[in-house]
Amino acid sequence: MFCACGNWSNEDVEYLYALPQKEALKSQLSDTASTGQGLRHDPLIGDPVKYYAEAEANSAAFNALVENVLGGLDVLRTIAPTTREPNKRIWGPWPDDKNPGFDGRAEITKTGDKTYEWKVQARKRGTQTFTTIIGGQFVATETLRKGRGTFFFDAVAAHGVYGTTKAKPEDPDKVDFGYATDGDPVIVEIDVKVPQLTVPVRYQLNRYADAAGVFGFTADGLPDPNATKISAIYSWNAQRAGRIVYTVLAGNYAGAMAEQCWNTDQKVVFEFGNWAGGPNAGNRSDCAEVAAYKDLPAFPP
Repeated sequence: MFCACGNWSNEDVEYLYALPQKEALKSQLSDTASTGQGLRHDPLIGDPVKYYAEAEANSAAFNALVENVLGGLDVLRTIAPTTREPNKRIWGPWPDDKNPGFDGRAEITKTGDKTYEWKVQARKRGTQTFTTIIGGQFVATETLRKGRGTFFFDAVAAHGVYGTTKAKPEDPDKVDFGYATDGDPVIVEIDVKVPQLTVPVRYQLNRYADAAGVFGFTADGLPDPNATKISAIYSWNAQRAGRIVYTVLAGNYAGAMAEQCWNTDQKVVFEFGNWAGGPNAGNRSDCAEVAAYKDLPAFPP
């Protein structure tokens, strides 16, 4: 929530609405009751994949990406703009508390009636040039607060500014986000680029107002020749009954699929694997009705 108080004007607050709200874009998968003790984690063709645990881990990674990228925007909501132009607000430079010896700067530009572009930059104190690390676009379609947008985090640029290196080889070089908050569900897609490992990962989220949802991930270029590309889609309804479908999309075992369903009591009611000797227990008709994934609409709308 924002208030037009102190040195803030109502128009200043409207510029801030162009920034994505991190809590609105996070996965609610961790809010569902864990079904881990109720699932028979049968291996997928010899691969000891625990379907729910893997989906939950990827949901946590999804939320961490949202938090790490957008967490730095919180400072803009605590300080008034330092420069006001007819179609622009500028914050900073301000001392970066998380990176001592560096300064931050941000701009939000109104490029049309309901369209905005924004960027967050950094520099080493004592130098003149700012480098853009995070930036995005937003189009208000429903209200000033709701619409469609894209944004990115450039990890290579950040390492260049701060003189750091990757903590782990699997850390991304760049992360691209797309989102739509102007309907039900809220839709978020994240593309993670890790060129060194040539394993692009895509996360997909549908977040419904009644707490139902769909969360999925796809990983490509994996080193296992049996499963070089995989996907998992986890869906749940408002009562927390759910289903997960795990699929091998490419590799020697392309087409292999495992499915598990559980009811509101967190008891597995159906489990199936389509390979020879795969599990086949319960009735698919006992699976709860859950939503299919809705794709992110085009941007700009």
